[in-house]
Amino acid sequence: MNFDALIFLWPLLSFAAVVVAIPFAAKIARRAGLVDHPGGRKQHDGAIPLIGGLVIIPVFFSVGVFSGLMSASEYGALMMGAALLLLTGLYDDRYQINPKLKFAVQIIAAIIIMQFGGARIVTLGDLFGLGEIELYYMEEIFTVFCIVLLVNAVNLMDGLDGLAGGKCAIMFGGLLVACVAAGAWSLVLLLAVLIAAICGFLVYNMRHPWRAKASIFMGDAGALALGLILAWFTIHLAQDGGVSSEAAIIAPISAAWIIGLCVMDAVAQFIRRILNGQHPFYADRGHFHHHIVDAGISPARASMIVFAVTAMFAFIGILPLYWALPLPVLSVLWLGALMFHIVFSVKENAYKGIFAALINK
Repeated sequence: MNFDALIFLWPLLSFAAVVVAIPFAAKIARRAGLVDHPGGRKQHDGAIPLIGGLVIIPVFFSVGVFSGLMSASEYGALMMGAALLLLTGLYDDRYQINPKLKFAVQIIAAIIIMQFGGARIVTLGDLFGLGEIELYYMEEIFTVFCIVLLVNAVNLMDGLDGLAGGKCAIMFGGLLVACVAAGAWSLVLLLAVLIAAICGFLVYNMRHPWRAKASIFMGDAGALALGLILAWFTIHLAQDGGVSSEAAIIAPISAAWIIGLCVMDAVAQFIRRILNGQHPFYADRGHFHHHIVDAGISPARASMIVFAVTAMFAFIGILPLYWALPLPVLSVLWLGALMFHIVFSVKENAYKGIFAALINK
């Protein structure tokens, strides 16, 4: 068999490596006390190992480098930033650290991939049909802000079995489809390796006919690192001069749609908490998925609903690649969806009432 044909087996290797490694990692985590205990908002049974990300991320980078899909010159900054967040999250999962310190580390990781990895937002594209919106001297501040926002958005959406991993797989899948449309096959394979690793984790984390509840969790380590990787690919694909491409593959507003649900939910919760006199990072049950569960829908079905909405957002994002949809229309719709979600998040029981009415029909 030609060696080039074997390249398509790298995603399978990534999936298998995660599936095989997780049981061993879970045993080590239990011995080390790296587990999540039930209590408060946490309604799971028993102590659950927090090792999902500690397996996914190393497998992704290892397969990426070994396969030749990654090089140190292109991805060294991403590896460095992800390792920093992985270690910070690991310490936080085990001992808990000061939130301000964790936030500072996120900013450092964002600066690393921006300054040394070229993940820099220089334009917002032609959002309203009036020409390109260039950021100029604001690009560095705006880039760091967006990266940190997305890192936290991914971390905050980890509230149901399979939710964070499933949503990440769908969002990376949207980027993969965009790369297919552009013929960027090396990025297609690399994203497939990452999605396969996440799916290997979901075998143990997602509820399915062979598993009633999650036996492992992603952990802050994995959520933070995956958020940074998502920011890396989203920025590079939406800006000129990105990895393996001289021209942007998707418009910035298309990228905003692909990652739209997790970003909108994070922004809405920050605003809701501030209006309620709470700290923006105060943990509560006000996220989109919480409203669905509180309406009487099972966690497994709630996750499926969130996955469907995430996939719909990603579909809207990649639609301009196949159909001449004016970008200003996407921009107005995105802002409208954001305002709708903010209003319904702030208004107590609004979402709960909608979903309760739907299941009672």
